[in-house]
Parts: sequence; C-alpha cells; structure tokens
Amino acid sequence: MRKVSILGVTGSVGINTIDLILKHKKKYRVLAITGYDNYKLLSNLAIKLNCKYAVIGNEKHFTKLKKLLKETSINCMAGYEAIIKVASYKTDIIFSNIVGLAGLQPTLSAIKNTKIIALANKESIVCAGDLIMTESKKHNTKIIPLDSEHNALFKILDRENPNNIKDITITASGGPFLKRNISSFKNITIKEALNHPNWEMGKKISVDSATMMNKVLEIIEASVLFNFNLN
Repeated sequence: MRKVSILGVTGSVGINTIDLILKHKKKYRVLAITGYDNYKLLSNLAIKLNCKYAVIGNEKHFTKLKKLLKETSINCMAGYEAIIKVASYKTDIIFSNIVGLAGLQPTLSAIKNTKIIALANKESIVCAGDLIMTESKKHNTKIIPLDSEHNALFKILDRENPNNIKDITITASGGPFLKRNISSFKNITIKEALNHPNWEMGKKISVDSATMMNKVLEIIEASVLFNFNLN
C-alpha cells in the first residue's frame, strides 16, 4: 500500500485526486491533507479518507475544524508552517495542488521525503523551476506533472528520446472570449472572465485562462520540465 499526502485537497484537482484514491482504496493510504479556507469540506474528506493529519491554512478556521473532527483520531493543524511541516513527512507520493507561489515551499519540503511529486502547481516551476529540478535530481524524486497538456507530454517523452523531438506545441481551448470581437474587449466584466465554457475552476485560474496568461505559464513550465528551449 502506497502512502500519499495531498496538498490543496479542496480544489478541483484535489477532489479529482480523492475520487481516484477512493476507487483504489487497497492501493493507497492517505497520511495528510491540506486546504486553506474550506474547513467543512476538509473535515469531510479527512473523515472519508481516515487520514492522520488535516491542516487548514487559514488559522482562523482551526477551532472550527478541530470541533468537526473532535470525535476522530485525526490530528488537526493550522497555518502555512503546518502545511510545510506535513509536506515533509515521509510518503511515496505527494500531490502538490496548492495554487500560486504558496505551493513552492511545501513542494520543496516534500522533495526530500517522497519518491514522486504529482505536480499541479505550475507557478512553482515558473518561479523556481531550476531549483525544483535540481533538488528532485539530487534526491531522486520523480516529478510528474498533472496538467493535462504536460502530463501528455510527460507520457510521450518518458518513452521517446528527446533528441527525436523537434518542437512542442501547446494548444488552448480559447476560453470565454474565443469568438468575441476584439473591439469589445475593453468592456469585458469579471463575471464574463470567470465564465469558462469548458471547465469550472477557481477564480485565479479562470481569469488566467481568459487572458491567456495561463498558457504563457504552461509554455514556461514545459520548457523547464522537459528541458526545451523557448522559441
């Protein structure tokens, strides 16, 4: 049975990770899960997974989380330092799903103590990719990207000699403004930017997708993960 921890469990990637684990209960045992604000969902998932640690990033929710889990043996913790701490606990796999640069320190903390990091935090790679890749090689930790585009590239390049690859092209769905007349862009509202036609995501990722900033981050991420020059 493989021991796993899930950082950022209450987001869409985290929920999908939970669904996968629950379908294969005999293969995985969850050590720790973390969230930031959604203490109710965090407590429900902690109970469902029978994990050892549940960490809420926003410390103001600690008492409420602890109350919800008082009838269990689950250890409650709170704050960013607590997230970094549980990320350092020895595991076979850590799912790093925390959004933004907040995911960097927990990811670096995990590298030394896990065999595989399943990475959904592209900002860490964009901001400190060289450091992460150097540390992962140093500690023989495998980085597996979870984003659909990068996961597909990982599967191809894991079986193919990179010298046989001339170019990598990352496509985009177009988001909510694919067919919108550019002359009306100045009138775009936040509500419209958040209304992605294909996916339900958090506000930051939805806006990044609508502005195509997310695709810029993905291109940089791919260049770092697979050691390809940006053209």
